[in-house]
Amino acid sequence: MAFVSITRKMLIFILIYCFLFTTYGALDHYIPALGERRNANRDELIETYFHLGLQQIEIVAFLTLAHGITISLRQLKRVLQSKGLRRRGANSPLGLVIRTIQQEIEGSGKCVGYRAMWQRSRNDTE
Repeated sequence: MAFVSITRKMLIFILIYCFLFTTYGALDHYIPALGERRNANRDELIETYFHLGLQQIEIVAFLTLAHGITISLRQLKRVLQSKGLRRRGANSPLGLVIRTIQQEIEGSGKCVGYRAMWQRSRNDTE
């Protein structure tokens, strides 16, 4: 089982490498950390990529391939933990959630689905 997950992670890493190699010039427009913050330090880049919604293996790949920063997955987890960045367990107050959804529905969010609404609310609060 462990061999399968390592192989899957390596496949993701290779695919991201191929993607970056073929479209590196275009990525500057879509990922702000590549263009604006090319000289940012490691922890700032990790935080930026985390808030963009990248998975941990994707963050490691982007750091290695786009910035030349080699970091292990375990070290990335330590940095995320030290900065208090986590995906689960960070619950928002119910009143805030209700107000945010109501504001989106009153505005341009009345025709979007659950996933789009969730992504909008995540982006607005961060």
